[in-house]
Amino acid sequence: MKRIVGFLLDLLFFWSFVFLVGILGLFVIYGIEKDISLINVYLQSHLKTTLLIGYSVFVILYLKYYWILPVILKQTVGQRLAGNSFESEKKVNLWRVFLKTVIGRFWDFLFFPYALYCGLKKRPIISTRLSGITVTTNPLKNTPLTYLLVVFFSLVLVGALGVGTYVYRTGYVSILERFTDYEKQTETLTANLAYQDATYALEKYKQYHGEDQTYAYYHCIIEANLAADTTAKEICTTAREANNGDDARVKAITIELAKVYAALYDLSHAEILYKELWDTYQYRELDMKNYVVVLSELAKHKEAEEVLTTLVAKIPEGDFVEMRDFGHLFERLNKDSLALEQYLRALALVENGNNESFEGELHYYIGVIFYKQTKYEDAKKSFEQAKSLNKDFAEPAESYIILIKDLKNSITT
Repeated sequence: MKRIVGFLLDLLFFWSFVFLVGILGLFVIYGIEKDISLINVYLQSHLKTTLLIGYSVFVILYLKYYWILPVILKQTVGQRLAGNSFESEKKVNLWRVFLKTVIGRFWDFLFFPYALYCGLKKRPIISTRLSGITVTTNPLKNTPLTYLLVVFFSLVLVGALGVGTYVYRTGYVSILERFTDYEKQTETLTANLAYQDATYALEKYKQYHGEDQTYAYYHCIIEANLAADTTAKEICTTAREANNGDDARVKAITIELAKVYAALYDLSHAEILYKELWDTYQYRELDMKNYVVVLSELAKHKEAEEVLTTLVAKIPEGDFVEMRDFGHLFERLNKDSLALEQYLRALALVENGNNESFEGELHYYIGVIFYKQTKYEDAKKSFEQAKSLNKDFAEPAESYIILIKDLKNSITT
């Protein structure tokens, strides 16, 4: 009976110790990252490494409890507390205890029916045969170290029960949410353009922090990208006021608010905000091409051309999509030669590549400019290329080819 009591005490002490070490690991991660949810991210991306680390920590804890301490105490803590001790004709040393509590117990567990049979027949089990160590119910005299370890593991047990009770009553999900950095999650999701997921993270942030300036900031970023409507306009206007004094955030909010005004075709307000970005914040990123569109719609072609000429130098080498878009903008300003230059730059990057559809689209735009410049033979060649490479542009390209043919016939006659 004492052995069973000692066995159960050892289970309680050992697994309480493992549990608290795991909790301590979580607190260490939280102390470093301030976001306990990163554990799930790490598990998903480094599953093998995590399992290896977890297994290694478990083995170390097991060896400390069932090997090192029994060498010192001449028994495990639970068995010692229950009044059992090791007995051996030879000295109880590290090797013998290792054979008894680690190797031997593995085989006892593997051949449990045999171990049960040996117990009933009062015969030595496998661990006893391997190590030469038996267990006696004659307790050894307790030392101060024994009392200290018993107190320590008793506190561990109480701590584990306390933490376990708290987790059970509070709920695992609630605890995880409480120690999750939802601001960081929202920031990451918005940076990755995952605005729907960011909405959920932001609502969780609001649940624990309320509608503070950070909430207002991300609320604007998300809503402006999900739906550029009057609601987004009001949200971003409020966010600008709430974050007044934080230049970086006000700048980001102004970018979104300007896009919303432009989408709502409130061009006068959009121009004011884009001008603020251009002059006050010296913002010169490619998304300021929207400023060019607003200025062109307001018939401010000179200002639009100045902005566009500055921005075109920002196009990264190899970004043929931006080159095409800037070609469109130059066409809006009736700068066909500059538009053609951008289309030809883009075409040089995709020509003879694996993007025939985009190549055909560019040939169509080039053909249109050649047509406007009355270079009809060059225009026809471009339209023929567009027809063969991109079926979406086949019909309009054919219309231009017919127009060119009709023009030639009229000139001939």
